[in-house]
Amino acid sequence: MQLLTFVISLFIGLNSFAQEKPADPSFANGACGVHITNYCSEVREPKESFMCLKQHEADLSVECKQEIERWVQVNRQSLRRGGGSLNSFGGMNALGPTSRGASYESRFGNSTTFLNQQRLNLSTPIGSISGGLLGVSLAGGNLHIGESVFLDSGIQIPKELYRAEIGLQYFKILSDKDNWGIRASIGYNGDEVFKRSSDTSFSVNAYFSFPPSGSGFWIATIFLANNSFLGNYIPIPGVLYFYKTPTFTGIFGFPIVSAQWTPVNPWAFGISIFGPTITMEANYGSVDTYQFFTNLGYAQQNFILRDRVNDKDRLTIEEKKLAFGVRTPVLGFIGAEIQIANAFDRQIYIGEGLFKKQGGSAKFDSDWLGSIALRAAF
Repeated sequence: MQLLTFVISLFIGLNSFAQEKPADPSFANGACGVHITNYCSEVREPKESFMCLKQHEADLSVECKQEIERWVQVNRQSLRRGGGSLNSFGGMNALGPTSRGASYESRFGNSTTFLNQQRLNLSTPIGSISGGLLGVSLAGGNLHIGESVFLDSGIQIPKELYRAEIGLQYFKILSDKDNWGIRASIGYNGDEVFKRSSDTSFSVNAYFSFPPSGSGFWIATIFLANNSFLGNYIPIPGVLYFYKTPTFTGIFGFPIVSAQWTPVNPWAFGISIFGPTITMEANYGSVDTYQFFTNLGYAQQNFILRDRVNDKDRLTIEEKKLAFGVRTPVLGFIGAEIQIANAFDRQIYIGEGLFKKQGGSAKFDSDWLGSIALRAAF
């Protein structure tokens, strides 16, 4: 298996790395900079950048491969935080051009109140406008609750929850090597999709990246959504600073803090904080063969119920999870991940936020989960 083929498969929206092609010196100044200069100096399209480095994989340094792994890690963590790539700010997965690919994830439990879930995401560039790249994303899925759940307010929670969204993204590199982009999504996350316009979920995220200086660069962002654990209907400004060394990639600011560390090959460690959520992971192995990992995280999912009392109320499901698993390439262009996890400290509630549960709440029992994820790039 080729390293770069698997990297693309492992995370279909590896937008950071795609963004950091030779036109953006922030990546060229890193561990892969000499390889870009020697082999890929004339390449401009993201897919061509991948293929160029792939052709010279045998000549890539360990440090370059580790830097690629760190970018994969931060994107993987950000993708899962919001339950997908569209309806959440999602950290790095909202930055850079859209890549062409697909991902599918399935999880299943064995307790009485198990939460079985299916997710599907598709994305592709669709053309160039005014020197920038336009892309589209589609997402869908469902979550099934194993038994009837009643909140302490007496409200019965639907057993089936659905998700269907479409997103558009525009990305452009400016002449002075800074760049900007905007991403918007619209869809449904609830118990009855495509029924009422008032149940529609939306999000808009815009950012501007300043020219790099030394080992880092700045990004300014603004985010607005009506179904986010950061806050609904409130424009949320942010500022991020990216910093890199040969073994470390850090993102510091609001609302994201992320640190990825590859001290000695084949070890890698990471922590990512986004609003109230957190993911920590340690892995051992090579991304082009087998990579074993363990992670500890806290996650939320928000849904808009049709029969809510307050229009701003959201159904929130949250849990903490300790997982063990393995990642490996399959058929060269597909990345597969299998994991077993224990989900604990789980709850479900209705209200405007973590501290406003006026619609009632309930606890879920701890549960052992299994999951499989497949990601492919084309």
